[in-house]
Amino acid sequence: MTALLVAAAVIAGTGAVAALAPIDVRLGLIGLTASLVGAALLADPLPSPAVLAVRLTAALLAVVTLRAAMAAPASRRDGDARGWSGHPAAARIGWPVEALLGVAGGVAGLAIAGGITVFNKVGGGDIGQLPAPVATDLLAPTSLALGIAGLLAAIAVGPLLTEPTGARRAMAAILLAQAVILVRMALAPAPGVLDEVVFGTLLVAVAAAGAMLTAAAAVAARHAALAGAGGHLARSVADPHPRRS
Repeated sequence: MTALLVAAAVIAGTGAVAALAPIDVRLGLIGLTASLVGAALLADPLPSPAVLAVRLTAALLAVVTLRAAMAAPASRRDGDARGWSGHPAAARIGWPVEALLGVAGGVAGLAIAGGITVFNKVGGGDIGQLPAPVATDLLAPTSLALGIAGLLAAIAVGPLLTEPTGARRAMAAILLAQAVILVRMALAPAPGVLDEVVFGTLLVAVAAAGAMLTAAAAVAARHAALAGAGGHLARSVADPHPRRS
């Protein structure tokens, strides 16, 4: 199962970068879906079918909710579904910086997991010389969950602080919520079905809030564009032959 765990961690990390870096909103949604599904599979052994169903349902509902908010902007006359609430631009900090931040966050999460493993081995007795964590400890489900949580949080902070209100910031908020859920799953006993329902509700609620803000930003941008076009038309009608200086 270690290979499957590593594969799920890689999918979650690369999907997070793909969710926030590209210009095309469709690629962002695919990356977000991959990241959330990969994070849901970070367990060894895999959780019960009921728990797995709750995790995957929450992940897909979060993506579908955000996609519904971008349906109107994506169906504009340009028809290419590019841009984020009327801002056709890539991430402000760039995908290489996001990838480096993600690697740094993942290393920090693995370091925290290694420290927790060491103190769990030592217990409450005489510490003496601390045992060093081995590779198998860093590939444990808890360690990988903390590593991916650090990666998601590090990647999400940039867009949350620098991007305008829109789809990219909403995706960053969803990834940050997923990072919080991973930390809770790694540091506490295995959650039950009701706990998973609470986590899934949190994820979907964050997605719904981001979707509402994204739709409101798109409507505001649309109204601003129409107001600007209307003002230009009114000036043209009032003075059809403007004098040139």
